[in-house]
Amino acid sequence: MSFSFWGQWDSPSINFDFRPAGYLVLFLYLIFLTWLLYRERRALVKLTLTRTLVWLVCIFLSLLLSTVFVFQLAPARAHIAPVTGWHSLALLAGLPIVLAGAVGIFPAALVGLAGGLVQSLWLSHQPFNAFEMAIWGAVTAYLVRQDYRGHLPRLLRLPLVASPVAALVVWATYWLSCVSSTSGDLLSSVLRCWTPLGSSLPLTWVGGVMAGLIVQVLFLALPVQSIPQ
Repeated sequence: MSFSFWGQWDSPSINFDFRPAGYLVLFLYLIFLTWLLYRERRALVKLTLTRTLVWLVCIFLSLLLSTVFVFQLAPARAHIAPVTGWHSLALLAGLPIVLAGAVGIFPAALVGLAGGLVQSLWLSHQPFNAFEMAIWGAVTAYLVRQDYRGHLPRLLRLPLVASPVAALVVWATYWLSCVSSTSGDLLSSVLRCWTPLGSSLPLTWVGGVMAGLIVQVLFLALPVQSIPQ
């Protein structure tokens, strides 16, 4: 495992050289974000100035923190495209994404999309990363803002719980990008992705825990209601 303080800021590029299924995955991601924007349009209109400023700050922090404090688990194999989420972790990348969950579901998704785009350009050079981070934001925000009754929903409203759960959902989406970016037939691609994705699971979960823990502490320290409903 290696560590990079500033990450990589040279030669930005995105590689679209993957199997046709990869374009279908990207199309489905775009459909999801479009649907999410439509679903949340009324909530966006009602955003106060304070929440809008918090949203903008989260976007700025996401752009800044997405390629710093990067832990590299292992180099990508020759037949597997180096998608960031499988083998590396920007330690603080999830912090502004989870924090934006207090603003709204689409705002959190957009914050994730912004940070993920930076990782797509400078770390993974794959377009999937941007949408995977957006999903992390959307799932986390949904969990912390849902108002179901009971002990489990109440537990899931805690950022410390919601963020790791959302990180596991994102890890599941890595399979789509990995299989789409790996050479060979479908079965061999799945088998080739098994090892790197299995080893990346703890790293992905740790990233979720780190972001959730920091935001949870911030909410406990703030003299205001942490998650607006």
